Amino acid sequence: AEAYGKKQSWEDALNKAKESYHGNKVSKGQKDYTEVALVFGNEDTEPVEGALFQRLVEELLIPLLEAVKEESSDAA
Repeated sequence: AEAYGKKQSWEDALNKAKESYHGNKVSKGQKDYTEVALVFGNEDTEPVEGALFQRLVEELLIPLLEAVKEESSDAA
């Protein structure tokens, strides 16, 4: 959601989400978390590839991030 909010590019946001999901040399990916495997383990497609993921980012996470930013700027 942060990557999408910065550049308004779904491709950039999806690449960042895939990196978090798969991990890198420094940290393991979220796909290796037990709770993620329990929820998404039987799916043929990765959760970040589904339409639900994009909808959650656009309709839930971006407004949430904007609200947090407004709250923190109001407190300053």
